[in-house]
Amino acid sequence: MLFFVNDYCEGAHPAILQKLLETNMEKLSGYGTDKYCDSAKEKIRKACGCPDADVFFLVGGTQTNATIIGSVLNRYEGVLAAQTGHVSCHEAGGIEYTGHKVLTLPAENGKIKAVCRRCWSEPPAPDSGPSGTAWSWPELPPYPGPRCGRPGWQ
Repeated sequence: MLFFVNDYCEGAHPAILQKLLETNMEKLSGYGTDKYCDSAKEKIRKACGCPDADVFFLVGGTQTNATIIGSVLNRYEGVLAAQTGHVSCHEAGGIEYTGHKVLTLPAENGKIKAVCRRCWSEPPAPDSGPSGTAWSWPELPPYPGPRCGRPGWQ
């Protein structure tokens, strides 16, 4: 099984440690304004094909995820995540603080299946609930499994 908890449960790769040893005593202006950040910004601009892009670094993954989620989703939208995923286990508070719900889906080896996404992204057919009543969105029942079996989802 793949285990993606976070990036701080293990030590750094030996090549990263070696580079840190080589550059440890350099006097630099500070995070975001040094030659290494300038080099990284250029690489990002090149990879994105946008040579004039403004590139800014944030201090960590949680802040980065919360910033992008808060800026691209509408206030009523949420994030779909594997129930074992980092965003649902370690960052939900930071994301939900912005008003966006982290909606967890069952996972197999850390991955969600397309059928899971469909169950959350499309409301069921009208009058497909128990006793012919419609499900009220967003109060859908929990995802029941790989072959949903929910009326209107076959």
